[in-house]
Amino acid sequence: MKDDIKQVNDVAKEFNMTKVQRKEFGRFLERQKELNLGETKNKRGDFTYQEL
Repeated sequence: MKDDIKQVNDVAKEFNMTKVQRKEFGRFLERQKELNLGETKNKRGDFTYQEL
């Protein structure tokens, strides 16, 4: 599993997200990256754990 997906899954688990909420959270993050609203983890605009 890619590190960024694992990190998102870890956050979802921490906040007790349902499968539907986790999927929507992932879609939200992808939209943010598409709009160049990604964050600081790397040049791809991935989010740090704290930013998630």
